[in-house]
Amino acid sequence: MSYAAPTTKPVVVVVPVAVRPAAPLFSNLGKGSKDLLSKGFPSTYKVEVTTSAENGVNFVTSAEKKQAKQADVIVGTFQPKYKLTSRGLELTGTVDTDNQIKAELALEDLFVPGLKGTFKAQTGANHDVEVAFEYKHEAATFTSAFVHNTVSSKTLLSTSATASRQAFTAGVESKYSLAPAQPGSLTTVTGALNYKATTHDLTAFVKSDAGSATDGGEAPRLYSLGAHLHYTPSKESSFASTLEYDLQKSTAKVTVGGSQKLDASTEVKAKYASDGRLGLGVAKQLTPVVKATLGTELNTFDLAGSTPKFGVHFEVRA
Repeated sequence: MSYAAPTTKPVVVVVPVAVRPAAPLFSNLGKGSKDLLSKGFPSTYKVEVTTSAENGVNFVTSAEKKQAKQADVIVGTFQPKYKLTSRGLELTGTVDTDNQIKAELALEDLFVPGLKGTFKAQTGANHDVEVAFEYKHEAATFTSAFVHNTVSSKTLLSTSATASRQAFTAGVESKYSLAPAQPGSLTTVTGALNYKATTHDLTAFVKSDAGSATDGGEAPRLYSLGAHLHYTPSKESSFASTLEYDLQKSTAKVTVGGSQKLDASTEVKAKYASDGRLGLGVAKQLTPVVKATLGTELNTFDLAGSTPKFGVHFEVRA
C-alpha cells in the first residue's frame, strides 16, 4: 500500500510597497486656499451637461449668460474629450458661439516616466499655439510652456520648479516675454515656500518685477508679498485666508472665507475681502446627477449705490 504525501500550495505573501507621491507643482502651492475663495460663488447663469461613454469619450455642453458692454449675451460651448488611459493620451476639443475653436493633446510619460507633454492651439478671437512640458518626481517638479500668438508674433515663455523635503516645498516661477524687433524681457519672478500638514496648508510668496532689457536693464524689484492659509479641521469644515501687500502702493488686501457642509448634499460658503466685497454661495445636490449652485456678491461699503451680483449654475452629469 503506497502513501502519497499531501501536496502543499506555495503561499505568496504580497508586501505593499509605499509609493511616495510626487512633489506638488508650483501652480498647486496655495491652491486649496485660492479655490475655496474663488469657486462656488457664481455670478452668471449657466447650465452645464456632462455625458460619459464607456469608450472613454466625454461630452460637455454648456450655455452661459454673461454681461457684456452693450447687452447680456448667451455663450454656448461644446467640448468633446477622449481619454485613452492605457496609452496616457487625452484629446480635448472646444467650440463655442464666440467662434473660438480650441484643440488640446496631452500625453503622459512622453519620453520618460513622469514627463507629460501638452500641445494646444486655438483660433477665433485669439490665435495661440502652446507647447508645454511637465515633469513630476517625488523630490522635485519642473514645468515649461511656450505660448505664441500668431497675430502679434509675441511669445511668452514661462518656467517653474519646485523641490520638496518632508512637509516643506520651495518653488520659483519666471515669465519671459519675447516681442518682434526688440530684445526679450524677463517680466515677473515669483518665489514661494509651502508647509503642508494634516489639517493646514500655509504658503508664503514674494513677487518681483524683473524689469526689461529695453529700459536700461533695470534691476529686479519686489512689488508684493503675501501668504495663503488653508485650514481643514474636519471633513465638513474648511477655512481659508489670503494676504497680499503691495510694496509699491503700500496697500494690503486681505480675504477670508470658509465652507461648511450642512448635510451630505448641502454646502454653504462665504468670503469677505478688505475692500468690502462679500460673497455668499450655497451648493445643493438635488439628485444624484443634478447639482445647483447659487451665489451672490455685494459691496458692503456701498450698499445703496452698488447692485448686487447674482448667479446660478446647474451641473448635470449623465
